[in-house]
Amino acid sequence: QWALRESENRFRSLIENLTDLISVLTPDGVAVYESPALVSLLGYEAEELLGKNMFDFVHPEDAPGARGYFSEALKSAGAMLRPFEYRFRHKNGSWRTLQSVGKPFLDPERGLVAIITSRDVTEQKAVLEAGRESESQLGAIFDRATIGIVLVSPEGKVIRSNPALQKMLG
Repeated sequence: QWALRESENRFRSLIENLTDLISVLTPDGVAVYESPALVSLLGYEAEELLGKNMFDFVHPEDAPGARGYFSEALKSAGAMLRPFEYRFRHKNGSWRTLQSVGKPFLDPERGLVAIITSRDVTEQKAVLEAGRESESQLGAIFDRATIGIVLVSPEGKVIRSNPALQKMLG
């Protein structure tokens, strides 16, 4: 019994120190457990979400996909599914992009539940989008420049040239 108690204490300590959010949801999406990371990721205390349907907090445009993913997770026979991204309402009203993975679990007290592990990828998505925008802007400048520009690899191979250089050189 001591070993079981010690194992449970280690498990609780691990969960309490994770930066990812662990949620346990019933098959209809009602939260029955939220790990302590909920506060730092989404601003809610666990008591504010327990007993509530999590799909009520998912962005309306993302809700159908999130419900489909959740349904697929419950049917996955224990296999972890690919990550799924969706927007979730932060307590302050903003939208955070979460990346989640889920799998079913047979809880002795509740029956079938889904264990969902989520992380906030809002900043990473913003950085990627800014990079795409920058790349697009640089590409437009490159293509519209009136002077000839050529990109050359370190080995001396031409990677790309702009229309002005092509026009100059025929």
